[in-house]
Amino acid sequence: MKTRFARTSSALAVSIVVVAGPWSSAHVASLTSPVAGAYSLLSYSVRTEGQQQVPERLGRTAMLPWLYLLEDLTYEWGSARGTYTVRGDALVLSGAYGPWGPGKILPDRRLFFDFARWDAAGGLQLIKLVFSYRGSLDAYPPPSRRWSGRDGAVRRSG
Repeated sequence: MKTRFARTSSALAVSIVVVAGPWSSAHVASLTSPVAGAYSLLSYSVRTEGQQQVPERLGRTAMLPWLYLLEDLTYEWGSARGTYTVRGDALVLSGAYGPWGPGKILPDRRLFFDFARWDAAGGLQLIKLVFSYRGSLDAYPPPSRRWSGRDGAVRRSG
């Protein structure tokens, strides 16, 4: 029931934008998804059961793509695409990252995922990821909004 109400109110907000005139896309994003924006991986650690946990250095996360949570409840992370849902302070990604389970949305808009998976050698890996909010999608557009196709021209955002 709560999900249905949230989607109804989001659809209503979009209708008001069309009828009432132009609002900034940042304002529309706040009405359709409370977490829409650009996120970079702040830190991660992987521990295999039976081994000492050694967190990866923060410098290595700079090479990883940003996570983009779009206003329409879809996400982009590198070449992966999918949908996401927000339930209270929980964020759930679909697709390849569905097995991560719900992530926690912290008050400062950081995202925290803590999950386990089996590695190729059959060991249990305990993984923790922390994403930091970098800004709005207007300020940091996702790749799908930056490139127009074969010619490599950059699309204008906003």
